[in-house]
Amino acid sequence: MCKVMIVDDEIPDLEGLKRFIPWEELGMQVTAAVNDARKALVFMTEQPIDILVTDIKMPRMSGLELTEQAVKLNPRVKVIFVSSYADFHYAKQAVSLKAFGYVLKPVDDKELIQLLLEAKSALEQERVTRLQQKQAGENVYVLRNNLLQDWFEGLIADQEAVSRLAAFDIAAIHESYQAAIAEMDDVGRFETFDEERTEHIRTIMQIMESRRSKNEIRILYKSSNLRFVLLLAGSQREARDELTALLEEIQSQTGQTITIGLGGPTAQLADLPLSYKQALMALDAKMFIGKNRVLTPMDAKPEVARDVVDLETQFELLFQATSDYALVAIHDTLESIFQLIQASRSKVSVYNFAYFICSKLESYLKHLKEDVQSILGANNEVLMQVLALETIEDIKKWLRKLFFQISEHLNAKRQTIGQKLVREIEEYVTRNLSGKITLKDLGDYLSFSGNYLGHLYKNMTGVTFGDYLNARRMEKAKELLDDPRLKIFEIAECVGYRDLPYFTKQFKEYYQLTPSEYRKRAK
Repeated sequence: MCKVMIVDDEIPDLEGLKRFIPWEELGMQVTAAVNDARKALVFMTEQPIDILVTDIKMPRMSGLELTEQAVKLNPRVKVIFVSSYADFHYAKQAVSLKAFGYVLKPVDDKELIQLLLEAKSALEQERVTRLQQKQAGENVYVLRNNLLQDWFEGLIADQEAVSRLAAFDIAAIHESYQAAIAEMDDVGRFETFDEERTEHIRTIMQIMESRRSKNEIRILYKSSNLRFVLLLAGSQREARDELTALLEEIQSQTGQTITIGLGGPTAQLADLPLSYKQALMALDAKMFIGKNRVLTPMDAKPEVARDVVDLETQFELLFQATSDYALVAIHDTLESIFQLIQASRSKVSVYNFAYFICSKLESYLKHLKEDVQSILGANNEVLMQVLALETIEDIKKWLRKLFFQISEHLNAKRQTIGQKLVREIEEYVTRNLSGKITLKDLGDYLSFSGNYLGHLYKNMTGVTFGDYLNARRMEKAKELLDDPRLKIFEIAECVGYRDLPYFTKQFKEYYQLTPSEYRKRAK
């Protein structure tokens, strides 16, 4: 049965495609229907699909961009574009991406069904062609690998696969098998088709082939540019020891690390797809346990969920710490937040959770009239950075760095704004020293609350506004007392005091002399 994914940011259109096309009658199964191309891409890294039906014009990631990534994940995928944009520009791009078809909205069900059937037929013909290549003398090794890949992906029934495997002498081997999937680590550091990555893949294949020739690894094939599937005979302990030696040899020769998911041993040949699925599940535990190791289904076993913490409260604490430039609190709060998904052991959940945190961050920054792109740089695509991360520790480390950078930016900006406000406060005091000055008057003048300005001034200078105002008045009074032409009561009025006894008391507390005593001593 063909596996289909539908992607459209318009919910009514998405639901219409999902509900009104007779998928089962067409021999197809809708494995996912999502309204966000980014989520679709994450899903495709987890589960292979045969046909992608996608809108072209979508926010953040277009259908064209999604298709480019989908083809990299599975070159055999058939893509059908559905769009209300009849612009030739889009059609031209669709053709360049080798799209199977292009349907305009509102969708004509018959037209789409016809394209779907043609796509299915093309997929079946390609599978038949691969089988026919055997009769044409194609390498038995390649045929066997194609057969195993189709079987593990559910494209061939168990009984048919076991029967055909006999042609490759696999069934004649009496030991039980177990599947393993080896995945290159940290591939995000490579360019898409960069020479270093190609060389690493070639060397890794050579090392695996060398061990296969010694009968330590019985079967091997490359399922993608990132993953290799291996079948091993013997007990799980023996297989784990062999795979540990394999990853050590690869790291020693290339500097490249790999992580391997190992499925359980099979009681019979027909159980191989189950071992393969277990290997996939074990490899998912890389997100939580780490890279450069051999993982088994036991590593992927879900833990007992912890008590649910109020997520909104945690986010409030996180954003408050970010605003306060409290880096230790940022670290601790992120750790608390990630405890909420530790038990899920689902890569999709972790990636979606990371996107959710970024989405909440964007909303928080929008409230501050800031945005992630302007802080980190216009070319910093958050989605692609998250997708390149492979373990939960990598994601936490990346998010921690992200929040540290933003906190640093907000603090620097606040310092700049704060310094400017401090100057304006002090200039206001200097201009109005002879009058009544209150924080409320100051707030009305600068369009801030008086309490905020008082708090800011104390944080920026270490002195309360009241102490600063009193000091400025006393300093000015002392300066004016040096002019013998001015009466003391006139000086008091010049610095904002209408009550001479009170001015005298304040001056004495500040200088330990009355104004008269100071003037006499100054002579």
